[in-house]
Amino acid sequence: MRATTIIFDVDGTLVDSAADIHSALNYGLALAGCDGIDFESSLRLVGLGLEGTLETVLADRGCSPEMQELVRVKSECAAYYDAHLVEQTRLYAGVKETLEALRRAGAMLGICTNKRPEPTRRILSALGIGDHFGVVIARGTLAQNKPHPAPLLAAIRALGGQCNSAAMVGDSLVDIECARAAGVAAIAVTYGYSDRPIGEL
Repeated sequence: MRATTIIFDVDGTLVDSAADIHSALNYGLALAGCDGIDFESSLRLVGLGLEGTLETVLADRGCSPEMQELVRVKSECAAYYDAHLVEQTRLYAGVKETLEALRRAGAMLGICTNKRPEPTRRILSALGIGDHFGVVIARGTLAQNKPHPAPLLAAIRALGGQCNSAAMVGDSLVDIECARAAGVAAIAVTYGYSDRPIGEL
């Protein structure tokens, strides 16, 4: 198969953003009166997006606040993250060159992420790769998030692509399950934040 439409995850795939996300996550946990999480543990949850990770950790620790308070905590956590987006976040080695090569080869490129739209676009722009992508499907673009196939299918449609000539590139089980559910080829990078060896995905 020759993939002419290639959709990318962001965190752990294009950018190493774990340190900034970890800082924001611990800020949110502190707001909720919950103990912080260590860096390695937070890595396994990055694919859920900051809000999803925060909710998961709070629930796992039995310290979920009431709904109104949860909304406030999530909002302030997101605001903290937005103010510190690229303090430690960097492109992975070879990403820029790979995107440029794919564009030269005629591929249509898009983003499918569980990150919110605004920080996604700001990070891609700040790191010099935003212009490579014809569409950004992010948290809140649709009612569903990855691993539901709807966001990936929407990204492919927006680029005028077809599932039988598309691929999803990611670093975690969330990405692989999303691709499988959409009937799209899955490509797993050998780095990133997967909580298990890539060969097991």
